Amino acid sequence: MEAENPAKNEIHGMFEGPILPLALKLSIPFFISNVVGLLYLVIDTYFITLIDRGSTALISGTGLVFPVYFLFLALAMGINIGVSSLVARAIGEKNQPALERAADSGLLIATVLAVSTLTLGYAFGSDILHFLAGSKLTEEAIGHGLRFFHFILPALGLLLLGHVLLGVLQGEGLTRYIATASVLSAVVNIALDPLLIFYFDMGVAGAGLATTLGIAVAAVYVIGIFKSEKSSIPIHWNLTKARVKLVLEILRVGSVQSLQMAAMSVTFMFLNNIVSSIGQDAMNSWALCGRTDQIMFIPAFAISGATISMVGQNYGRGNLARVRRIYARNILLGLVMVLGLAVVYNILAEWIFSGFSSVGGVISGSVTQVRALSFTFIGVSTAMISASTFQATGKPLPALLITLIRMIVLAVPAAYLLVYVFGMKMPGVFISLGAGNVIALPLSWFWTRLHLKKLKVRTVGG
Repeated sequence: MEAENPAKNEIHGMFEGPILPLALKLSIPFFISNVVGLLYLVIDTYFITLIDRGSTALISGTGLVFPVYFLFLALAMGINIGVSSLVARAIGEKNQPALERAADSGLLIATVLAVSTLTLGYAFGSDILHFLAGSKLTEEAIGHGLRFFHFILPALGLLLLGHVLLGVLQGEGLTRYIATASVLSAVVNIALDPLLIFYFDMGVAGAGLATTLGIAVAAVYVIGIFKSEKSSIPIHWNLTKARVKLVLEILRVGSVQSLQMAAMSVTFMFLNNIVSSIGQDAMNSWALCGRTDQIMFIPAFAISGATISMVGQNYGRGNLARVRRIYARNILLGLVMVLGLAVVYNILAEWIFSGFSSVGGVISGSVTQVRALSFTFIGVSTAMISASTFQATGKPLPALLITLIRMIVLAVPAAYLLVYVFGMKMPGVFISLGAGNVIALPLSWFWTRLHLKKLKVRTVGG
């Protein structure tokens, strides 16, 4: 159904004109957001290492929480993508009835998930971390992980609710507010880290609490954006305003994204188990790289976020030829940026990891991992931008299948074979993960091009 009053915040140049300037305009706030997020992650890790520079238990223990965090993030991003895809297509269609109920429909889903996942997290946190610890991690490391986990859990619940609102802003193309929220969260987090970790002597629990408080402050800011009507999409803050068709549409697109990220989370749970069985130094290096590697994904995250708005709104408007051009330009932009960052990451690797540890085996293991995997992330970049294109056109399933092929079918079985059968230890893990990353590039590119060639417009909720 077409509305009489379409969204007031239509982005200039969205439906015609040069694509690259528009992609940069929408990507730069995401880029800033992710840079600041990485900065927080690095500084947070640094403060944790300062508790005891000679300990491998601190980072190994808190590293156990990462797959669980990633699982929560998978659910949050699923809702985010479902909402942003719906909003972007509805703006393109000028479908005001869908825009009126989109946010409350997303909040209903997020509320149910937040209550259930937090309950499970507190009830079974110890069992989960012991499973992830494998056979070589000490009880000291697991204890650090559990304390960190208990204090960061509220933040994970807030992620679920906050990503509904961020999804609305992303669908509109109001990416500057997303960047501001991210910067605010990181600044609060970084400021509180030394205070809670050292002054109040909370240790790793202080790092977890700082994260929770930072996300809470950002959530208040985003709510203020909607209260002040800087977004043209209304939120009634009433779950009874949710519309069944829109809930199902958000779930249809978003659940596939959640499954895709859940598959990644499960993959890294198994890989964590493999790596921790090799040794605590290996796990320390793996956990450090798991954090610093995020720099390589910043361009892909930024361009993927812009792609949702660009492709979704043009798809809703029926500009299919422009959709195809957007995909091609954004893929090229992502490849160039990732390759440039890979070069810098390799040059600075030894200096970076020397700042996190004084253990020689940890530093050398981290540098070796960067050398082995950083250039293969061009495949991950292509897969991520392709996934956003599928999602923005309401066809998310191929993105999930690409992830399953890359990680579940290839990386995990190959890692088990190379590590446990051929005794290759960490090189076996690198080969397995790198091969999956490389294969993702041609697989994603050709599958998405075929999808766009056959593309037909489908209305929101239709």
